[in-house]
Amino acid sequence: IQAMVAYDNWTNSSVQMHIYIDDRKAFTRRFLREAFRYPFVQCGRSQAVAVIPADNGPSLALARRAGFVEKYRVKDGWDKDVDLVLHTMQKTACKWLAERGTLPAAGALRPTSRSLRMANG
Repeated sequence: IQAMVAYDNWTNSSVQMHIYIDDRKAFTRRFLREAFRYPFVQCGRSQAVAVIPADNGPSLALARRAGFVEKYRVKDGWDKDVDLVLHTMQKTACKWLAERGTLPAAGALRPTSRSLRMANG
């Protein structure tokens, strides 16, 4: 698996997203468009949620670059001395739903050289 998205914890208005990127070549605009189109357009949710441990720097950076906004930190919520960081993205703020001509410039999103994991673990 080079890249994948999993969705769970569905509510009437939101869904939790888990994004895994192992191969930088798989981290494309098309991948991100489809990753966000599914919950927002096809399933009609208005908000995506990402839960990331505070010590996972690459995933925190990926979430920010993808457009997630940090909303809350739970002290020691992931583990002793590791906060749980809750991020959200509103459908109305999702840049990946824009028309093709208005997508971010190439290179606007660059994963780090390490595998990027934005998931529960």
